[in-house]
Amino acid sequence: MGNNLGDPVTVGIHKPIALDFAVYPNPASAKIWIEFTPPEAGLYMVTIINTAGQVIGKKEIRSTGMMARAQMDVSGLPQGCYHIRIIGKEILLNQVLMVTCDR
Repeated sequence: MGNNLGDPVTVGIHKPIALDFAVYPNPASAKIWIEFTPPEAGLYMVTIINTAGQVIGKKEIRSTGMMARAQMDVSGLPQGCYHIRIIGKEILLNQVLMVTCDR
């Protein structure tokens, strides 16, 4: 009787998608640029979230599947740590942004 322990097993885990995602300048005090390469064309929501979990800024980006780029103003935000989150079909990206008071 043979043992099949060496056979590959499929468990339904998707291969992670490597996406380029940049927020700059970081730290920032005025405007920031957000760039990412989505896996496909569509509508993506960029949000700025404070440490209390509140959404304090939003911007929709429609992408053709190529690199998407948007600018957001952070000059009115208090100094501190924020999360930049991009949500779209089958993706959730997150990056930390530091806002400084160099105004």
